Amino acid sequence: MALGASHLSKVSGTDFLQSALVHRGRAITGLQQALFDETCSSADLDSILATCYALAFQTVYLDDGLADFIGMTRGCTLMTNRIVQHNMPSVFSLLPESTEKQQTFQDVPPRPNDTILIRKGVEALEEFEARLSTSTQVAFFNLLISALRELRTSTRAGCAEFQITGQDLSLEYDPFSPAPIERAFTLRVRRVDSSATAVRFLLAD
Repeated sequence: MALGASHLSKVSGTDFLQSALVHRGRAITGLQQALFDETCSSADLDSILATCYALAFQTVYLDDGLADFIGMTRGCTLMTNRIVQHNMPSVFSLLPESTEKQQTFQDVPPRPNDTILIRKGVEALEEFEARLSTSTQVAFFNLLISALRELRTSTRAGCAEFQITGQDLSLEYDPFSPAPIERAFTLRVRRVDSSATAVRFLLAD
């Protein structure tokens, strides 16, 4: 109902914003209650996950929806992990956590054909560089060519290694809990590529 009301407001020109926010609030209240219900069936868990997806999609229509989007994305992850950990059947195509990690972090060097395509892509972009006329075009060009150049190297080579030390750093995050979480840790960075001059961190709350 919340997603539908937001969508109708966007496409019809009629203001359903108040209804959208009311239904969103009711959905979030229901999620908070359901998250702590240990008697949920597989259908219940699928419904909770679907609700998280719908509320995450709805944030596209909200003027200040970024924080809500991040929270709902975390809620999707939380529910996915719960379904997988309890080995519950699901209508969603959910990968076990170990498989997800393997697919995300598996270290596979570029195949020969991929390397050729990457090289040709870099060469094509370099030929196009002279036609750039605005700062936006230059910035976009730099992002593209930088990404392609990085693909030339296996993830195994890397440029830096990271190590985090601290106590009680593994937590099950509840995006719907108002309680703050504070942990102190030490992050060590070691350069493994002599050509690397800096590292960049993105911290997301």
